[in-house]
Amino acid sequence: MRSIQFAIATLAIVTGNVAAFATTNQDTVKVIENPQRVIITEDSTGSHITVLSKDAEATNNNEKGVIYNYNVAHQGDAQVNTTQKSSDWNLRFPFQRVDTAIENKHHWSLILDGFYFGFGWPNVKSGVPAFKNNIGHEYEFGVMNLIGLQYSTNHKQYISFGFGIETRRYHMHNEQIYLFKDEHDMIDVTTFPDGAGKRSSNLCLTSLQFPLIFRQSVGNFKFSVAGIMNINVGGSISNHYRLGDNDFDITTKNIGQRKITFDVMGGICYKALGLYVRYRPQNVLKNGRGPQFNTLSTGIILGF
Repeated sequence: MRSIQFAIATLAIVTGNVAAFATTNQDTVKVIENPQRVIITEDSTGSHITVLSKDAEATNNNEKGVIYNYNVAHQGDAQVNTTQKSSDWNLRFPFQRVDTAIENKHHWSLILDGFYFGFGWPNVKSGVPAFKNNIGHEYEFGVMNLIGLQYSTNHKQYISFGFGIETRRYHMHNEQIYLFKDEHDMIDVTTFPDGAGKRSSNLCLTSLQFPLIFRQSVGNFKFSVAGIMNINVGGSISNHYRLGDNDFDITTKNIGQRKITFDVMGGICYKALGLYVRYRPQNVLKNGRGPQFNTLSTGIILGF
């Protein structure tokens, strides 16, 4: 009889607890559609649920691609701690590996990339024959994005707009010829003085550049095309020669370069290192200020 009474009491207690649980309000903590992987662990502190994104890798000490954590403590009043670990912003550098969890979602990035060095072939359309016959390669060095804002459109596609800087030099390969500005403010060429040694003559430009770039990643390769606006803030002619025991360094400014020019550029990168081609369709100098010429150049680039 006593056993029957104990069983009835136990059943009443269990039934009451179930009824109380059923009447407790339940809140939705998080809804995640189609997770790639869910890991549930338990230790002395409580139960832990980790949700991973596509292509995620996880070890005991390092988790990549974690998009959500849910932790429930075993002791006390079962305090709940949730953390959202993904971010819509990140800072990217040329040699930094892109997290696949970030790469496959819409996000913004601040970028520093596009360090390049190259040389070009001037195309002289008008000017004195001595200039056309004696101008050598154009050498260029710059950074596409000293700072840039990049948006991922998903599917490993990126659009960015940034600010960079560039310097380039047009070299006269014939050491008998040098550039100068005549009394009419036109750039012309003439010969060095007789007996002059250690001769060199260059036309130099410094530009601020504002590139608008579209990138498409395919595996470890990146294909990029860009339209670039240049503000040519500095232009000069630099001549050097030695005559007897004297060295002469002559710099001439205000050479009449175009203030604003537009270029197009394309490139392919494997991981961070790549090659580019850049076409400058507009003439370097203003009309009436000297020879008219533009440039096609190529070189190596980091992170383009």
